[in-house]
Amino acid sequence: MKNRFLLLLLLVVCTSQGFALKSVRAKWNHELSVTILKERKEGEHLVISAISSGTPAVDAVQKYRLDIMVNQWGKPFSTAKHDQRNEPIEILKVTLWETENPKEMKCDFTHEVYENGKEFLRFSGTTILPRLN
Repeated sequence: MKNRFLLLLLLVVCTSQGFALKSVRAKWNHELSVTILKERKEGEHLVISAISSGTPAVDAVQKYRLDIMVNQWGKPFSTAKHDQRNEPIEILKVTLWETENPKEMKCDFTHEVYENGKEFLRFSGTTILPRLN
């Protein structure tokens, strides 16, 4: 019985090592940040969305970046970068929400990148950002 258990344990360990997956770095990285401007009005936040390729702190290159001024809670704001034919290249949509914590705010965001009229990249989600007022 003891030998069967040991054999089974050895089989499980060997099998799990055989199926271990190799770790691969992401090709694209997304960063979302917030700041306030010196000449701002009360409640204004500048939300910055940046997409880079490469390894952060090694050879990363920022490929796409949009920023948008948000001045009202719960209202969706959007901005876009267009090409010569007035087709969108990048679109950023942001909605900020107050939270119970006065030092934080919730941010719903979508950053889309288009190439040749088709969606190429999309980063979206909900995160918590610092409230700087």
